[in-house]
Amino acid sequence: MNKPNEDCRVLFNQVKFAPSTNFNNVYIFTVPKISPILNDITPNYLNPSQKQIIINECNLKKDITHTIVCMDPIYKAFTFGLQITGESESISLGDNTYLVIKKDINTKTNSSVLKDQVITIYKNYFNSIKLGDVVNLSKITDDILNIEGVRNIFTRRVDTGYEAQKINYVVWNPLYEQDDVLFTSQNYKMQNFMYAYFYDISNIGSKIIIENE
Repeated sequence: MNKPNEDCRVLFNQVKFAPSTNFNNVYIFTVPKISPILNDITPNYLNPSQKQIIINECNLKKDITHTIVCMDPIYKAFTFGLQITGESESISLGDNTYLVIKKDINTKTNSSVLKDQVITIYKNYFNSIKLGDVVNLSKITDDILNIEGVRNIFTRRVDTGYEAQKINYVVWNPLYEQDDVLFTSQNYKMQNFMYAYFYDISNIGSKIIIENE
């Protein structure tokens, strides 16, 4: 963000749509309505023709002194991630982090049904995300705890056995996954040009462990 013109996507949109001066630009950050994430992993972007259609429509309504510039959002990927004190911030820590759900041993809900309900909560929530939203991780936690038969939820590192009594996540920018990484269990406030998704959400069930309590 300090040197935006060194980013290939920012530079492409600047050269394609912006004039030599920037003081009169109006920037529109766009997310594809269909398939914003490819294969639930890779961010998708509008192509130049789609952006030009948006610009042409806006040109019919804009002030004569303004220039419309379509920009790509910064995507933020989420997955379960638990960092132990002293470890470097790396998205690879998410590979060994699982969501553990403690189920009431007396509940009539079987484990597979319970897991499906948790998966649905995550899919419904992240499907409703908009640009610049607050990613309300607390709501997800509350929704899971309100499932019949759920006694407790937390994250566990299966490589070390370390547990944290919250749902912990790793959040990163897929284009700069070595430099833009954050571990959190708190709600995440995105800036207006950011868009969040759950990484590889189709396989989220493989990262959920159901245990009796």
